[in-house]
Amino acid sequence: MFVFCTDTCQAHWVALFALLMWAPLQVAADSDEEAPSEWALWKRLHQISYDEESDDIQRQIIWETNKQMIEKNNDDFQFGLSSFSMGMNKYGDLTNMEYKRLLGATINGPINRRGKVASAQTLRVNANRLGLTNVDYRAQGYVTEVKDQGYCGSCWAFSTTGAIEGQMFKRTGRLMSLSEQQLVDCSRTYGTYGCSGAWMANAYDYVIHKGLESSDSYPYTSAVSHLSPF
Repeated sequence: MFVFCTDTCQAHWVALFALLMWAPLQVAADSDEEAPSEWALWKRLHQISYDEESDDIQRQIIWETNKQMIEKNNDDFQFGLSSFSMGMNKYGDLTNMEYKRLLGATINGPINRRGKVASAQTLRVNANRLGLTNVDYRAQGYVTEVKDQGYCGSCWAFSTTGAIEGQMFKRTGRLMSLSEQQLVDCSRTYGTYGCSGAWMANAYDYVIHKGLESSDSYPYTSAVSHLSPF
């Protein structure tokens, strides 16, 4: 059978042949491109960058060390050798000392003490009298979601809200996340220092006199705001 092809037909066949020849080459070129590394993906996820290449290299080394530690712990967790699992977060490029310096307590201001001070030993003795080896307040509904204070020395505010949230649940049966941001912004006249730290007792004094909003109505920003209405 003889097939007659016009010039237009021949042009179409030439174009099709060229396309078929080009496609494998393009696939090969695409496969040669490097996929983003885990380090690059982590930086992109948390929107982290460094001014100097040397800083990037140093932080990647720290990040890799932390990643190996996390993987080792999670392997142990799978075999029951660790009681908890771990995951990489936005602090993955910090050394342990840097992390402690960032989130550790540094406040030297006055503390408004009230009532009796119970030592850890006293608390353990009282717990032993109950005959309990452990108590999981999460399972009992006393604990809100995991929170992140970010790059702000506001651990005192989270300690305050966490304690009050649990007591509110014990009293009312209702668990509500309370506003750390209100404490950071508004309680300075009670002897607190925003992102520079504070004692929980001073924060309790503020709550006694001023009350406390929910975190939904006064959300956390990880910084001191000067727009507080309280």
